Amino acid sequence: MERIIVKRTSSNCSHSKPNQGSDTDKFNKVGLSFSYKTINEVFDQVEAAKLNIIDLGERVIETTATIMAEQLQHSAVQSLFKNATENFNVALIEPLYPGMMSFAGKFNCLLIMILTLDALSCIYHSVGNPAHPVLNPEHVLVLHRIRPLLPNVIQRGGGMHLSDPKPLPKDLRKLLDEATNGFIYFSLGGNIKSNHLPEHVIKVYTETFAELPYTVLWKYEEDLPEKPNNLIISKWFPQQDILRHPNIKLFITQGGLQSLEEAIYSYVPIMGMPFALDQQENFSIWLRFLFGITPTFGARILGIIPTPSYSHQIVYRPLWRELSLRGHQVTVLTPNPIKDPTLTNLTEIDLSFSYKTINEIFDQVEVAKLNIIDLGERVIETTATIMAEQLQHSAVQSLFKNATENFDVALIEPLYPGMMSFAGKFNCPLIMILTLDALSCIYHSVGNPAHPVLNPEHVLGFFGNLNFFQRVQSTFAWLGMKYYICPRIMKGQQGLVNKYVGTKYPTIEEISARSSLMFVNTNIVLHRIRPLLPNVIQLGGGMHLSDPKPLPKDLANLLDKATNGFIYFSLGGNVKSNLLPDYTRKILLETFAELPYSVLWKYEQEDLLDKPDNVITSKWFPQQNILRHPNIKLFITQGGLQSIEEAVYSHVPIIGIPFAVDQEGNVLNMVDKGIGVFLDYKTLEKDVFKKTITEVINNPLYRTKAIELAELAKDVPMSGLESAVWWTEYVIRHKGAKHLRSPALDLPAYQYFLLDVFVFCGLVVLTIGYVVIKLFRLICNLCKKSVGSNKLKTQ
Repeated sequence: MERIIVKRTSSNCSHSKPNQGSDTDKFNKVGLSFSYKTINEVFDQVEAAKLNIIDLGERVIETTATIMAEQLQHSAVQSLFKNATENFNVALIEPLYPGMMSFAGKFNCLLIMILTLDALSCIYHSVGNPAHPVLNPEHVLVLHRIRPLLPNVIQRGGGMHLSDPKPLPKDLRKLLDEATNGFIYFSLGGNIKSNHLPEHVIKVYTETFAELPYTVLWKYEEDLPEKPNNLIISKWFPQQDILRHPNIKLFITQGGLQSLEEAIYSYVPIMGMPFALDQQENFSIWLRFLFGITPTFGARILGIIPTPSYSHQIVYRPLWRELSLRGHQVTVLTPNPIKDPTLTNLTEIDLSFSYKTINEIFDQVEVAKLNIIDLGERVIETTATIMAEQLQHSAVQSLFKNATENFDVALIEPLYPGMMSFAGKFNCPLIMILTLDALSCIYHSVGNPAHPVLNPEHVLGFFGNLNFFQRVQSTFAWLGMKYYICPRIMKGQQGLVNKYVGTKYPTIEEISARSSLMFVNTNIVLHRIRPLLPNVIQLGGGMHLSDPKPLPKDLANLLDKATNGFIYFSLGGNVKSNLLPDYTRKILLETFAELPYSVLWKYEQEDLLDKPDNVITSKWFPQQNILRHPNIKLFITQGGLQSIEEAVYSHVPIIGIPFAVDQEGNVLNMVDKGIGVFLDYKTLEKDVFKKTITEVINNPLYRTKAIELAELAKDVPMSGLESAVWWTEYVIRHKGAKHLRSPALDLPAYQYFLLDVFVFCGLVVLTIGYVVIKLFRLICNLCKKSVGSNKLKTQ
């Protein structure tokens, strides 16, 4: 049985709520209700509303210190802390009173910080989450702006405190049922006492209510003289159930977060009268989010993944299949059509001709020899060539020029940004989809931060803590990507769109800036941790994995008889083994010949000269099901993301021999996590290769780490496919997701990087320094004159 400690120290009914469950024998409570008396004496919110932010901060410090002191001295708290036999597995503690986190230290247990509103910037910083002073000012100024969050910062979504509907008290229910004109509910929450309001304010309220044709319920803490007949007061009302009553017309509130959530979930319009803390802007922020909802059944969906690479196509195949099976009409432009006649709602435009082009101009064995600048130039050239031939394709032109066609959402791979013009043409919401992690410039296009040191470009192959020279290189790569490579790609692709499609549509830069969501095929276990905006959805990895299927009989028989086990060797779909240098191929063959294991090698030609008897080659193997075979000992891979995911989920250790693009970073990541070893094909030696194979196979730690990693990766609230479907239909339901758009997109670079603030502060410091120096010189001169004058007098 797990033991949990929950510490809620706030003397605030919106911060604390009694246990609602029936299983009370497992719920032990230490009551701290005595703190209400203290907070009512030292923190009257009507008075606090008059304070400036500095005095408010001082009042908060004083209040929390007073409450903390009396709670820590409480006999039951002291008894719990001093109990030598007590233990807990996890502690959930409100960090507004950070001293209470000492309980996690005392019991040496895991800590989860819990808040009932947004966190202050210092609390975000305490867990390493960025908090931009312009985009995300302190919530005492503005609440619930869109912000990037690390995966260990969990948004609970609001409304968690809502209870199931209950019948109103008979007298109150009768009163509200008979309010044929409707009624207004007025409450300033649990911390603001209406009876503490200035008399002239109370008079304005009562005189206004008297002139209304509605019944008014007012949560008021004492008797109210000269109360109009349509006004009913009480020290307490069952707020949630009152807001659910069909006759309610309006909720007048101080703007507390829980009150606003209850109004929103009950579809009740609000009038906000804020006093202090987060109330000032709560209600205005919520009022921004007014949008229509449309049904999702039978929506028309466009999917475009132009990249001629099987690893790019296989990830989203399950999504196209699932969306079509859910009744949506799905049209997909892809070089790898599924060609399943049972999917009657799926229409595919075949772009497989692009494979010939990419194989001619982007050989990954040759690309591996390029530096990052030349690699960037090759990528620009390749994407432009493929984009041009795809846009000229007759079926693509026919779709684009179809005046009667329409779509409710477009899911498009942004590596070929010209294809985003389809979202502009059909005037539909855009979801950018990637089969790997995004480049920094793509993150920037949706307003998501991308730190060059914490999250270097994945093409650099950096992992772990970067040294100084790597930080310099990563920073210049970040700048080059943002201000040179990506703008060149966008400019070139825009030119192709103008040439083959026309100029009457929004630019692809404008289209990408208003995209609704971005799907990235990343996992918090398999990739670097990074803060993400709510419109950047991690699909968790492994979305492409299929259900286990029997192997072909001959292959199954071969592997079943491999009593010593077998090794699977594949360089993926883009790196061709037959194009490896002869000396590399010779080392591989000589090493395999000396091993006691069978070796399956995905090799693109029929014949392999000097092939040992224990090596079996084929142009294609059912990789996922091979990796699931119980006799497999090792997977030698180029480090493609999908291959690594398949190895991890199958608990197979790896040796990574990367060539280009993201492969080196992927392999180094797995090395860091302890499931494999990195080898450089350019410096590969037979003895080292054989020794490494023996080490990874015979050391059980590699497989153990793979199992641990798989369990972490799979322990998620929903699968990647379920998440992709849900968010796609979310965008369809709400006709986009403008409410998730980052405010960073509307901020000039000089404001985002606080350059104007730094310049201003620098000028202030220089001005003060200048004045101080001038005063100092003036004083020195006066002193000299005074001394000189005194000398003359003495003479």
